[in-house]
Amino acid sequence: PRSTQGVSSAASDVYKRQGHRVNAISSGPIRTIAASGIPGFDRILDHVEANAPLRRNVSQDDVAGATLWLASPLAAGVTGQCIYVDAGYSITMVPESIMN
Repeated sequence: PRSTQGVSSAASDVYKRQGHRVNAISSGPIRTIAASGIPGFDRILDHVEANAPLRRNVSQDDVAGATLWLASPLAAGVTGQCIYVDAGYSITMVPESIMN
């Protein structure tokens, strides 16, 4: 996520003169067919649901909503940002036990 923020900020700086806005979205884990092949993915989803402030995982619709907002006139003053769509999980600490 920090590198995503850096790329978004740098690209925003480069393209500001042309009037373009550049932002990024960093989502939490999302249950998809492709993700189901990742070993331990269900454990990751369970952990996020139990520990995220909103006590749930995010969906593709959650990410789509943030994307629509960023592309809309409502976000005309937003550039160089990384929007976290992760039920608040990014503000918590990831315990080492989930990484093993």
